[in-house]
Amino acid sequence: MNKTLRLFLINLIFSFIFINYIQASSNSLVAVEVIKVKPANVTESIDVVGTLSPKSQVEVKAEYPAKVKEIYVNDWVYVKKGQKLANLDSEETEIFVTKAKASVEMAKADILKAKVALSRAEREYNRTLKLKQSGLATQQNLDEASTEKEAANAGLEIAQAQLKSAEGAMQEAKLRLNKMIIYAPIDGVIALRGVNVGDLTTDRILFKIVDNRLLDLTVTVPSKDMRSVIVGADLTFKTDAFYNQTFKGKIKYINPSVNESDRSVKVLAEVQNDPVVLKGGLFVQGKIITRVKNGVLEVNKNAFITWDIPNKKAEVFIVKEDTAKRISVQTGMINGDLVEITKGLSVDDLIVSHAGFNVKDGDKVKITEIK
Repeated sequence: MNKTLRLFLINLIFSFIFINYIQASSNSLVAVEVIKVKPANVTESIDVVGTLSPKSQVEVKAEYPAKVKEIYVNDWVYVKKGQKLANLDSEETEIFVTKAKASVEMAKADILKAKVALSRAEREYNRTLKLKQSGLATQQNLDEASTEKEAANAGLEIAQAQLKSAEGAMQEAKLRLNKMIIYAPIDGVIALRGVNVGDLTTDRILFKIVDNRLLDLTVTVPSKDMRSVIVGADLTFKTDAFYNQTFKGKIKYINPSVNESDRSVKVLAEVQNDPVVLKGGLFVQGKIITRVKNGVLEVNKNAFITWDIPNKKAEVFIVKEDTAKRISVQTGMINGDLVEITKGLSVDDLIVSHAGFNVKDGDKVKITEIK
């Protein structure tokens, strides 16, 4: 065998050995997916359920019984405050107004008569007084003149009172006449039209107007969580009617008493419904935000090898220099599948995901994906 052939065979053998070594080394690496630790803003919240209701809704009724003469709006239309909704038959009320005006004029005439009578009685009294002083009239004559004057003065006071009463009756009649036109007391939507032309209004709801621009959301909170809830706190919620949208509100009122049956407390939130998409009566599921922390390190709970929830301790695998290392960490707030890490990790640490079930402490690893 010549020298060239020997060199060729030697190189071939070394190449075979090297390839086998590389393959063996490669086969000894454990493939893992890792998560890079990043800071995040974390919210702590209380789960709640509740029902929306309009903050402002009005049932419109007639103050005086009458027949409905005209209706100017239909169901489900938007109306402005002061807009005319209906007209009631005012014929009878107009008669009341006419009679009241006549009574006022008669009372004014009676006052004029009473003033004339008082003026005459005063003149007669003054004349009799002079005659008495001259000895031409008796004390009885003077007393009679004084009585006539007092009676005339009382007559004037009665006439003035009658005028005041007549004017009050006229104002009431005019007010009643004005009430024959029904106006919208608030902005909103006609949720109900309860009458038709020709119906009597006696003790009936003519219209129900709902303003959905501002809604109340009433929820219940377990009494054990009440320390975390404050007026002004944010509330987020969803409803099946708009399953892909999240809405917001603010806590406005916390009931000072506890429900004895389930030890819960009612909380009222206010929701600005702009644009107006939500409706009163919708059932919602939400969260009251009790705390917000910025720059928090979070890990998906699936990455935990062990997790002692009561003592807030867990173990994870981190990857350093292509080696898996099992470490202990301290946990904090829980936000769904994400758990706050308060101690043991740093920003940009690589955590083996899915608890590294095929990894042991000290294993050499090959990263297949970084999330």
